This record gives sequence, C-alpha cells and structure tokens, in this order.
Amino acid sequence: MHIEKGAYMNIRFFSFALIFLISCGICPSGENEKVEARFTEIIIKVKPDIIIMPEGTYKPPLNEVEVCSPGLQELNKKFNLIIIEKMYALKKPAEEAGKEFPEREARAPEGIEEPDLENTFLLKFPEHADPKAIIEEYKNIEDVIYVEENKVFEIF
Repeated sequence: MHIEKGAYMNIRFFSFALIFLISCGICPSGENEKVEARFTEIIIKVKPDIIIMPEGTYKPPLNEVEVCSPGLQELNKKFNLIIIEKMYALKKPAEEAGKEFPEREARAPEGIEEPDLENTFLLKFPEHADPKAIIEEYKNIEDVIYVEENKVFEIF
C-alpha cells in the first residue's frame, strides 16, 4: 500500500494536533468533570440578630437561615438568592490570635479596636443577576448597614 506524500503530511498534522489538544485538556476525556458554579456575589453587613444561622455553621442550607427583616426576605426572593454564608466564620478573637502570633501582636499599634465583622455575610445570586440593581435595592433596607459587590477575579 502506498500513501501519497500530501496524505502522509495530513495524517502527521492531524496526529500532532490531536496530541496537542489532549495534552492541553481541550478534548473531552469522557470522564465526568466537576463544573464550578458561578454566581453574582454581594457582601452585606446587617444589624445584629437580623440574619440568624444555626449554631456552629457558616454556610447552612438556605432554608435553615432565619432572616428577621421582611424587606430582606422580599429582596432575597426577588433576586433569587441561592446561598448565604458568614464572611468571617473562622475569625479568631484578638486575644487568641495574639497568643498564637506574638510577633504580630508586638507590632500592633496601641488603642486600635478590632472591627465588628460578626454580622457580615456573602450572598450569592444567579450568575447573570445584575449586581448594581441588587445593591441599589439592598442598601435601601433599614436593617442593612453596608452592601457592596464581591468582585471575584480569575487569573486563568
């Protein structure tokens, strides 16, 4: 069997291209790959006892989170809130952190008060939700102290 020179070059090119695509991860492997969900994210700080989570949790199912503000409840439904989680769930008290990191404690200026981050939450909405519209409406709720978009940057 004889292969013409042009056909041989096409086979070599196709083989090289296929190997390149597979090595770059572009071609499907046939395995179920985890697809990372994307969201529109908002950071919100509310007055105490407005958002209550079960003890010891920072990201419970939405139906286990108690929202004690009718205005927040209404906007959560309007904008299809998917997830709510505490922003600083693992934050250590200053005294405990000072014992663990004495060098940092020694550098800390005197008289600086630790900010109250207790009632700060991350709200996640569907990917295509308009963050500016969400922010405008949430900041008009009496129980909301602060609201901003959580800008998520991807390097690759």
